[in-house]
Amino acid sequence: MRRLSRDELVAGITLRGDIVSRSGAKLLAAGTELTPQLASALRQQTVDGIFTSAPVPTPAVHLRHTSIAPGDAAESPFSDVDDPEREKRRARAQLRRGADRVVAERSRKWEALPKVIPSSPKPVVAAAGTPEVWPSQAELRGLATRRRTELRELLMGVIAGVRTSVEPFLTLVEELIDLAAAHPARFAELPLLQPSTGGSLEEHADRVAALCVGVAIRLRWSRTDVQLAGLAGMLADVGMALMPLEVRSSPGPLDEFAHNRVMRHPAYSVSLLAQVDGLPEAVLLAAHQHHEREDGLGYPWGVRGRRLSDVARVIAACDVLVASAARRPYRGERRPYDALIEVINQASRGSLNRRIVRALVAVTGLFPPASHVLLSTGEIARVESISAERIDRPVVQPLSVSGRAAGTPIDLSADRAIRVVRAADPPREPRVRWVHTAPQTSRAAA
Repeated sequence: MRRLSRDELVAGITLRGDIVSRSGAKLLAAGTELTPQLASALRQQTVDGIFTSAPVPTPAVHLRHTSIAPGDAAESPFSDVDDPEREKRRARAQLRRGADRVVAERSRKWEALPKVIPSSPKPVVAAAGTPEVWPSQAELRGLATRRRTELRELLMGVIAGVRTSVEPFLTLVEELIDLAAAHPARFAELPLLQPSTGGSLEEHADRVAALCVGVAIRLRWSRTDVQLAGLAGMLADVGMALMPLEVRSSPGPLDEFAHNRVMRHPAYSVSLLAQVDGLPEAVLLAAHQHHEREDGLGYPWGVRGRRLSDVARVIAACDVLVASAARRPYRGERRPYDALIEVINQASRGSLNRRIVRALVAVTGLFPPASHVLLSTGEIARVESISAERIDRPVVQPLSVSGRAAGTPIDLSADRAIRVVRAADPPREPRVRWVHTAPQTSRAAA
């Protein structure tokens, strides 16, 4: 397999071999003709690496039937080859126009969609065969790794412009629904306490989707509406993959110019998701609105009130929580408790929907499962499970200095004598420092 460069991916050529991702997922099949949109999407993927087993044909260059004067070099048919920066600018402009056109077409359909999702008389229940015992930490890590590997391959196909079905995405969402319905007291451990793999798109998407599913179940939505929330949370940020690398990997907070670029990603998401067969229109609307805010200060359109979709409101709160907890180049990873306080503060300022945020905190608790707390007894404890009714009084397991279980778990909602003082870091066993000292010799022996 040979790695492809940006210069080889030119619209109009027909592929002689399959194009695959670094993980081996097929992005395009041999015989596919590269359209301008496909070529632009693939050029974005060359940063991570895409490969082929066959040589890429050289595009035919058709000269215009005009004479080229010495001063007309900028108008040469070869100008894009000689000036890659100009070619990038043209590709970005084409991408913006295409996304704006898709949004304009879809927005007429969105006007007729219901924005409010009512509670359902039938609560969501786990499907038969869902494990009755919550997975161990090792099993959870394996589950998260497997899900994100599958999701990465699916998302790369969407980003490359490959027409796909909603079914594989829905299968991943259904898995989350069953886990959340069967284990509401521990479910938040999956999206909030699994080790980060570097803040990749698939990791962020899976975490947000899981929280959206938990919130939708807490709001007593029907299973169909919970599916909508999970799909929308999983796919809303796919347009971020079309952001320039220097924006996605910025070492510090974004300046105004970069932020204006980021504000385009909801439209890019809609443009990409329009190619997913069977995806409900409500998911595209939520993807476009998930950065809108209750006070009208969001983007891209600054809508508020009745024009905001309930699904978009759910994504907004869950997205803020995941982003606030994630590691950034300019700051370390934050405790889930600190990220939750940020979400609560935004709701109190009128930016996020308060009813949605209350449901989110009921799903996670103030101190989510697998996080650590300092008890009023002076002990460090690990949170085992939470109570949606008493979000500040979870079930905890006191730990020894070495981090091992010390005694039996304590249900703080029943034991009123003990309380949580604050969130804490896991206990670390003190290091034993060995100091080598040379044997002393007596003066008499000397």
